[in-house]
Amino acid sequence: MRRVAAIPACVVASVALAALLPALLAAPLQAQSLLSTSGLGVPTPPLDARARALGGVPTGLFGFALSLGNPADAAGILYRGGMASLQPFSRTDEIGGERATTSGARFPLLRVLYPAGRFVASLGYGGFLDQSWAVTTSGTERFGNDSASVTDVVRSAGGISQLQLGTSYYVSSHLALGAAVGLYTGNTVRQVTRTFPDSASANFLGFSSRTQWGFHGPLASVGARADIAGVLRLAGAATWSGTLRADSSAGGASPRAYKLPLQAELGASAILAPKLTLSAGGSWAGWSRTEFGATGAGNCGPLGSCLAAPVFSRDTWAVGAGMEYGGTHAGIRTFPFRAGFHYAQLPFYGSGDVLPSEKSLSLGAGMRVGGSEDSPGAQLDAAIERGSRTGGPSTGPLSESFWRLTFSLAVFGR
Repeated sequence: MRRVAAIPACVVASVALAALLPALLAAPLQAQSLLSTSGLGVPTPPLDARARALGGVPTGLFGFALSLGNPADAAGILYRGGMASLQPFSRTDEIGGERATTSGARFPLLRVLYPAGRFVASLGYGGFLDQSWAVTTSGTERFGNDSASVTDVVRSAGGISQLQLGTSYYVSSHLALGAAVGLYTGNTVRQVTRTFPDSASANFLGFSSRTQWGFHGPLASVGARADIAGVLRLAGAATWSGTLRADSSAGGASPRAYKLPLQAELGASAILAPKLTLSAGGSWAGWSRTEFGATGAGNCGPLGSCLAAPVFSRDTWAVGAGMEYGGTHAGIRTFPFRAGFHYAQLPFYGSGDVLPSEKSLSLGAGMRVGGSEDSPGAQLDAAIERGSRTGGPSTGPLSESFWRLTFSLAVFGR
């Protein structure tokens, strides 16, 4: 009888990742999305709760907006302060007739602002790609003349975020410009654990393999915002991203490098009535330039494993629209209400997969205390989204439904 511990752990890790999605048929699941197992993960844009409630419109909102994509959006802030967002979620996955429900939370956006005359300097930290998931599979395998039940647990924790230092310049009451530079940063830990739950024999020994990558890469963005006739706001931004380096800091994986996409955002808002505003916008990302290498068997899997299933990438669009009612007043407090719709394509997929996408409906509300619409003393916003994702192998595509909450709190000094 052969000791299973003699099997190299890195081989089991590669095989487990190669068979990941098909193995989900009987797997407990945990992640922001199970589709984050493909490529470099699932995009997690750095949006505040107000933008989420309005359908994920990334820029061009009237009033107070602190999403990270357009550096010109910070123009007009009069007082130094900061904001933070929290995003709890609950998700149900279904594949091959099996269902599993999980929940969790993340911090999609942190930002500090410091105005100086017509300039506003800002430091922001926000999401980019989520790579957190976990899969458990059970079965029976033969080892020589023997067989044993096995349980494999594959876990990935971490992701890639963006750190930006930017400035906006208030050219006039009708025009603002902005620019930012920054870094993509983060890490991912993947661990594969094999156990033999029904075996009392010392010849069947479980083992664990752990691999860790650290990420870094440059980025730079420019943006503009213009107001027309006091009833229309237009805004746009472009972000250049360099090469993302994935350095292995633990385990036997090799370092890798990935070309990141050029990204563009557009947004517009129109005042339909004194307290009613319509907003719409979208974003594009050129993910097709991100390649995972080539071998005789096709593309390598992400993060250095050429034994994994082939992974491909495509250019993606995301669009959204929403309505905002200016709200009721109670002393120095104002309570706006919002509703929106969002649709996004996801960039990474496998050969023969149903192309992944996400859509959601949203509702939201806020409370502004003191100050003005553009520069409040404090503001609390909340959004709730009900959405779904589809994608994965065409023989058994993955279906996800989710509830996602986003809370944002901003406080400014005087």
